[in-house]
Amino acid sequence: MKFRWDHRLLLLVAVFLFIALANSPSSISTAILPSELEDVNVQYDDISSSNNTTIYSAYRFDRSGAAVHDMLMAHAYAFSINKTYGGACPVKYLARKDTVFLLNKLSLSNILRIACPKGEKNSGLVVPDVVYRKFDNSTFTESWREMVHDQMPRSKRLGNFTKIVVHIRRGDVDPCRHEGRYLPNYHYLKLIEAFLPPDSKVQFNVTIYSESQSVSSFEVFHKLNYTVKLDTELPEVWGDMMSADVLILSKSSFSFVPALLNPNTVVYTQFWHNPIETWKIVSKDLIQNSTNFVTLLRQEICSTL
Repeated sequence: MKFRWDHRLLLLVAVFLFIALANSPSSISTAILPSELEDVNVQYDDISSSNNTTIYSAYRFDRSGAAVHDMLMAHAYAFSINKTYGGACPVKYLARKDTVFLLNKLSLSNILRIACPKGEKNSGLVVPDVVYRKFDNSTFTESWREMVHDQMPRSKRLGNFTKIVVHIRRGDVDPCRHEGRYLPNYHYLKLIEAFLPPDSKVQFNVTIYSESQSVSSFEVFHKLNYTVKLDTELPEVWGDMMSADVLILSKSSFSFVPALLNPNTVVYTQFWHNPIETWKIVSKDLIQNSTNFVTLLRQEICSTL
């Protein structure tokens, strides 16, 4: 009986170790970490004057959208100090498959690489994120964006029409708990109306991306024959946003990254990320009207939630 108990105990330990390894970041990887990475100095004080011509960022292991945003910030920073961005280095673990898939799907893998310094002297520095994130959006200059757009494949258009894509942030954001972040349907309807082609002969297509969890119905958009897509996979959403003729943002980091990569018209409502200089800024009058709508909506529904 003692032998059988020890046998079962060993089996339980083996199963536990298997589950732990299966759920570790290294189990969802596609890139190999160079052993020489331990020799890389990641606390260089004056990166711009370094002999290294290439800098790397430390790969982020949270959501793939956040990882790509961080890589773009590091890429823009490298460009601003006349350095080459080598890629995001997955220190200790390997890159998540969903991030690699997203980069490949959006044709960004030639710009944003998963890579580490080779270990030779002056082969590159892994830069702490505090170095480049402190600049927020100031390094996303027009010259940087033009350079990135030139390296990206041109999207193929099917037919002659204006493509308007709208991100409506819903999900866990509602007017009762997030009054400052919630934008009512009125806000988006007015913006869509403002950017519809003035020539009635020009065809247009409006696609709404949002979440099925919402205190406000999307029926008003259906009645206008707009396409409403809910809980859509990230590569499809970002791909559509990047190629839109007009991209209307919500107060959300989710649509901010594809907006950076969109070479056309981007419509921005003020929130914690500052706008790019070429973007269209929503007027204060519309923001005030939308705020009034939110106030009325709160009076109507918040006591029942």
